Amino acid sequence: MTIPQLLNEHIEELRARDYKINAHEIGNEVFIIFSDYPIPSEIWNRDTTKFLVKANQAYPLSKMDMFWVNPGLRLKNGNMPQNGDHHEDYLGQQWQRFSWHPEKWTPGRDTLITFLEFIDHRFYQNR
Repeated sequence: MTIPQLLNEHIEELRARDYKINAHEIGNEVFIIFSDYPIPSEIWNRDTTKFLVKANQAYPLSKMDMFWVNPGLRLKNGNMPQNGDHHEDYLGQQWQRFSWHPEKWTPGRDTLITFLEFIDHRFYQNR
């Protein structure tokens, strides 16, 4: 499998905006890892995180869903974030899953870039 052309274009667009991104193809899925991603330290227990999203060969027709961060991300007050308390293994490492789902996905409008906006919105919510 190769990374779908449009997904590759969106990754390159984000890299041009100075995001640190690596993409790994495994079977039908593309694992996209953002490194040193800034998050608000007034809400979280750190000011950057590494996180992972998954896409598949049908991108952008198929909905992107959930995201995973490097373990140990908690709210500033020490509480576990809502729907962020499960762990899964991908690419030989453990990830803390955020089971947050966009309400809808509109092919032709929604992409990795709009999914990143969804994730940012989550990082700026205090719960």
